[in-house]
Amino acid sequence: MNLSSLDDFDKAGEKAEDVKKLLLIDASGFIFRAFFAFPPLNAPDGTPVNAVYGFCNMLLRTLKKHPDWAIGVVFDSSRKTFRSEIYSEYKAHRPPAPEDLIPQFALIREASEAFGLPPIELEGWEADDLMASYAKEALKNGQPCKLISSDKDLMQLVRPGVELEDPMKQRIVGIPEVEKKFGVPPNLVTAAQSLIGDSTDNVPGVPGIGPKNAAQLIHEYGGLEEILAAAPEMKKSKRRDNLIEFAEQARISLKLVTLDEDAPLPVPISGLKHAEIKSEKLQAWLDRLGFTSLISKLCTGSVSSPNRAQSAVTKKEIPVENVEDEAEAEWGNYQLIEKEAQLLTLIEKIKISGKVGLWGQPLFQDRFIAGIGGIALAPEKGEAALILFPSEGEEVGDLLAEAPEMPLLPKEKILSLLNPIFTDHSILKIFYDRKEQNRLLKKAGFEVIEPSADVQLISYVQSMGEFSHKLEKMTERDLQKELSDYGDKADRQRQKRSLLEIKPEEALAYCGMRADAILRLWYILQPALRGKKALSFYEETDLPLSKVLEIVEDRGILVDKMELAKISKELTERMEVLSGKVFEAAGRSFTLGSPKQLGEVLFDELGLPAPKKTKTGAWSTDASILEELSDKGYAICSHILEWRQLDKLKNTYADALPKEINPETGRVHTNYQIALTSTGRFSSIAPNLQNIPIRSAEGARIRSAFIAPKGRKLISADYSQIELRLMAIVAEVEPLLEAFRLGQDIHARTASEVFNLPLEGMDPLVRRQAKAINFGIIYGISAFGLARQLQISNGEAKKYIEAYFTRYPGILDYMESTKDFAKEHAYVLTPFGRKCHIPEIQAKGPRRAGAERQAINAPLQGGAAEIMRRAMIAVEKRLSKSGLDGKMILQVHDELLFEASDADAEKVAQIAKEEMENVVNLPVKLEVETGIAQNWAAAH
Repeated sequence: MNLSSLDDFDKAGEKAEDVKKLLLIDASGFIFRAFFAFPPLNAPDGTPVNAVYGFCNMLLRTLKKHPDWAIGVVFDSSRKTFRSEIYSEYKAHRPPAPEDLIPQFALIREASEAFGLPPIELEGWEADDLMASYAKEALKNGQPCKLISSDKDLMQLVRPGVELEDPMKQRIVGIPEVEKKFGVPPNLVTAAQSLIGDSTDNVPGVPGIGPKNAAQLIHEYGGLEEILAAAPEMKKSKRRDNLIEFAEQARISLKLVTLDEDAPLPVPISGLKHAEIKSEKLQAWLDRLGFTSLISKLCTGSVSSPNRAQSAVTKKEIPVENVEDEAEAEWGNYQLIEKEAQLLTLIEKIKISGKVGLWGQPLFQDRFIAGIGGIALAPEKGEAALILFPSEGEEVGDLLAEAPEMPLLPKEKILSLLNPIFTDHSILKIFYDRKEQNRLLKKAGFEVIEPSADVQLISYVQSMGEFSHKLEKMTERDLQKELSDYGDKADRQRQKRSLLEIKPEEALAYCGMRADAILRLWYILQPALRGKKALSFYEETDLPLSKVLEIVEDRGILVDKMELAKISKELTERMEVLSGKVFEAAGRSFTLGSPKQLGEVLFDELGLPAPKKTKTGAWSTDASILEELSDKGYAICSHILEWRQLDKLKNTYADALPKEINPETGRVHTNYQIALTSTGRFSSIAPNLQNIPIRSAEGARIRSAFIAPKGRKLISADYSQIELRLMAIVAEVEPLLEAFRLGQDIHARTASEVFNLPLEGMDPLVRRQAKAINFGIIYGISAFGLARQLQISNGEAKKYIEAYFTRYPGILDYMESTKDFAKEHAYVLTPFGRKCHIPEIQAKGPRRAGAERQAINAPLQGGAAEIMRRAMIAVEKRLSKSGLDGKMILQVHDELLFEASDADAEKVAQIAKEEMENVVNLPVKLEVETGIAQNWAAAH
């Protein structure tokens, strides 16, 4: 960006020495910070006002710090700006504002006016553009300008005469800070951003180029156009190829990130003035909202948080513990524990606090070398200490040969001093991802850590599906803080850097900030559990479940490496046959796994009906396109789809599973992600066992490699048609409910009801059609989708669906009412009352249609997930007390897998069936099918 020259600024300053300084406040930053920092508050009329109250607090504090400055409070007017016309996906994936925040936007604009500061906003421009334009005007006038915002996009404006203040860190961001952030001076920030891109705003950038690469290119070649012009002459590399291929994308990105310094000024700069904080108008407005404590602070200069005496504001008493202090607590008061006396002092602080944020850091990221490197403890917000652990084991020695020396207490001393704290039931231990952290600490020698809390689960249970629950994202969103990292990015990705290989101050900042953030997050999120009707889900289901899953993961499952090698060979042979058929149809060989080459063969050379090209200009060859072409009779596409399926099974399971075997246990230990999906379903990683095909022969072949040891058996316990049962219940479909009560074949009964046929002697083909409709309805299937699945015409499929809804009108009513509810609230409810958020329900086009299907299915899938969560807790509890030699070792979809001795297998199966079928009380009985065998496929 090219603001007025510094000479102009200096000359203007000579002529206008007495001109007021200009302060521009980014309102959005204040609003979201206030909303997440303050607990739920309500005005006398019941309107949520926590963000309004926090905004007033922060605005008043800022005004008192800047007496006699001219003030501008700048707002975003809407999401649609001129950038949306340049790039339709710009900010398109951002979730809608939280439900309780939406009615507060208008009140916050009223707040600004009450302070005598008319809201500055302009349709079609972002607040950043207006701030850039005012900054340019201020420079012309010789008027010093300060921007208050934590938005990194404003760093491009920093220069003499224009400074940026980060309200979170309470520090000025100058040219050195900008260069530290981007590696380039402010005038080249946009060039860097155009290369890096921005996932938050959906700025595409150039794939594979991060901050370091961008800075290097800029220092070597100059601005974006100079870099793109030089790209063809660069040394051949993936980076060079991407610069050439995505040049236009980079140019678009530059337009998106460059602020418009010529945006119209809604209020003339001469019209901006200082606020009126002692006016009768402001006091009357604060009184209307019930902000009585703020009124009393206006004259004293002290600004605090709402308290229990503020009964006009709170509907009911809300325990607010120094809310403002929590939001404003400084970061970085961290210490490295070098001596026993320091640790004893820390322990006393923890005892006084009664709670502690806790972060255990692995020595290495390699999960098979899971030794602990250090543990950070935060007894108060803004305070944390890091205790480094002595390294043990042969696997550590060579890797740490050149590690810098760090102060280390003896491991035995650390354990002896901290174990009493960790087992003290008067002290709450607060984790992020308690399951993984507890496993790490247990392996280090610590005893069972109780009582404990988990901020990841607290966040998830309140906002399932609404946004990411990764610690970094939670900290950015709820605390407006970016967590520090350490070491070189490439080294971290290769997992070669350990905690003890970095400088002590880096280790302290990395771990200390995480413990600090965890404690701060608990203060913000925990009080909201009850108000969001999520407390019982957290305390009775999710937190106990994390403890059950920790046990299940530790047990693991045995896999037959010889069988996997045999499966891999079989898959390879079948893939070779299929690739031969593809090459014969294509008339030449090519890399079948390359979408680019495949697109050229299918659409350029063979002339198949072509889909639209992707943004990069290549033909799309995703599964839906190939399936459509396969349905039209193009055999080559059928062969490719089958080849891809086999290739995935081979690479993901047959070849990869042996590498996942833990050398210490000889078993595979999957890692369950329980705070990820929008419905409460688990996902799993390392390895992902949720994606093994359920009904295909190939999937069964993979499952056959999961075995029980000699003298033991695997027991499968699988819920039968659980989502169909839930649909019959929530839609109150009496014929289906009756069929379930009578134990009838539900698909045959549906065929009989819909097609008016006798139940006895039902044609298997007609039953299959009814089955497709039953399961398809759950996922919002269209006539086109059903037609393709049953290989019938669209018209015939449409008639089937219409007949289905005619016979079962309750299902259609359920679907429509659920979509309407989702559109109004941006979430749906499971039958048990848990919220499943659907952020994209207000989107347009295909994303909106997908969100509507998700809304229909989420209560059913979420209900099934809730039943499974409760069942796992109940089964584990009963088995642990039974005295039987049997244990739960796996959960996949609606199925639990157990391992038991030959003698106890039948009894374990019976216990699993009883607990799973009776864990909830429903209008129809749940049914669980069990099987016992030597391998998973046979048991299933």
